Amino acid sequence: MAKIDFIMVGAFHRNWMIALKAFLKGNGGLTEVQALSHEDCDFGKWLYSDGMFAYGKVFEFRRLEKVHVRLHEHVRAYMDAKQSEDEMAQEHLLLKIEAASEEILGLMKKMQNSF
Repeated sequence: MAKIDFIMVGAFHRNWMIALKAFLKGNGGLTEVQALSHEDCDFGKWLYSDGMFAYGKVFEFRRLEKVHVRLHEHVRAYMDAKQSEDEMAQEHLLLKIEAASEEILGLMKKMQNSF
């Protein structure tokens, strides 16, 4: 996999985050499945196909998968907090979502520089 592929996959994730923020505000952007499922967003589709095939044994990739799953768990928790109108939990979870996103991008950059 060439460096350009890492750039493309990073772009998938950045675009998903933009769409996620719109979704969390109730402005569309994603389907509920794309927001909640770590396997059904564009990044997850790459992760569990080409990414797993090419990098499944690389430490950073395995870490990337765990952080990606955690990000979607935070999104599910955010939606639960939104439904129960817990604004403090929503704010806290949004910070966790953003931190996981930054960690994903950092791991992608590290992998890009390694290959």
